[in-house]
Amino acid sequence: MSATEITAAGLEEPAAAAPSPAQLAARIQVPTILPPRYDGEPIAHLSHSSYNRFALCPEDWRRHYILGERHPPTGAMFLGRRVDDAITLYYRQIFERGERLTVEQVKTTPLTQYKADHDFQPAVYLAGRWLEADPATAFAFAQIAKPGPRRKQMSAALVTTSRSVGQLRGALARIAQVARQIVVSYERFGPDEPWGFADPSGWKCSARYCEAWGSCPGGAGV
Repeated sequence: MSATEITAAGLEEPAAAAPSPAQLAARIQVPTILPPRYDGEPIAHLSHSSYNRFALCPEDWRRHYILGERHPPTGAMFLGRRVDDAITLYYRQIFERGERLTVEQVKTTPLTQYKADHDFQPAVYLAGRWLEADPATAFAFAQIAKPGPRRKQMSAALVTTSRSVGQLRGALARIAQVARQIVVSYERFGPDEPWGFADPSGWKCSARYCEAWGSCPGGAGV
């Protein structure tokens, strides 16, 4: 019986095998060269933070990476960076000295499972491992929970999350799309014209969370 006769008889042909990571990477059109940085050096890669910055506001990305603008951080930005430093220090103390920091030395807010399952960062790192043929089954967020009404003492915990192959493919497609948009914006508007602004109703486009809000045409600038 031929394949046509089998299909006509109501039997489906075997589904095509899913592409391997290498095959998928070959299909995705990724620019080989990104625009030069403010110091003339080429941008070699897109980190998780770089991807997020462009996705939230292309103009903020242009100012930060192309023009090299740096501004004093707001209180919220400063706090976020200190929290990251505190977590790093806490686990370094444990791994290197076997010591735990006191409550006064480090504090932060626990990450929920829902947020971990929807965060883009795990998808980026797991997709990288997947492409290298060294897949990881999960990604773990190390965090510290400070004392409060429901917690008597400080504790450390891991929130683990995983991603399906489909989600890994989606993450790679998103990164490739941002890379293409960066190149297109540079070619169309150059390094000195705005590339596009964040949603004015969103949290990013505000004096509290944007370093350039005061001088940006899409923020308070004119």
